[in-house]
Amino acid sequence: MKIVTTASLVALIGVLQACAPVTAEQQRSRNCATGAIGGAIAGGVIGNQIGGGTGQTIATAAGAAAGAAAGQNVAGC
Repeated sequence: MKIVTTASLVALIGVLQACAPVTAEQQRSRNCATGAIGGAIAGGVIGNQIGGGTGQTIATAAGAAAGAAAGQNVAGC
């Protein structure tokens, strides 16, 4: 019963949050975050395809960093 009540409360808060007016600055911030996160994921996946062992780990990290920067650039941040 507690789980259902908690889940319902969280869903209600989410619905009310979605109805709140969003300023242009808040929307820009969301776009920047989405671009950075999406870019980091894509860059990390691509970087992970390169090399092996320690080199692969470094390539994954570098790909994630480069992808985050590119994602923010695409989002206009």
